[in-house]
Amino acid sequence: MPQESCCLNGRRFMVYKFRTMVADAEKRFDEVKALNEADGPVFKIKKDPRIIPYIGTLLRKTSLNELPPDHQFDAGGNEPGGPPAAHPLL
Repeated sequence: MPQESCCLNGRRFMVYKFRTMVADAEKRFDEVKALNEADGPVFKIKKDPRIIPYIGTLLRKTSLNELPPDHQFDAGGNEPGGPPAAHPLL
């Protein structure tokens, strides 16, 4: 699934991600909001029930849910920017 991202200098590029959560994960957010284990704008749960069993867990553990920045850099001429920025909760 393509998603637009932004480099450090503000240039936009496409990131390709594999879906690791169930289709209605956003709708189920209120069910898991109280389980947040992080402070600030980041939302983290070690055992999030919205993650697709087996394949979603595997993709996340191996960091294959998103193409590595090196591949993105080589393929699209983008600058390496490190890990993606945290998205604030809506």
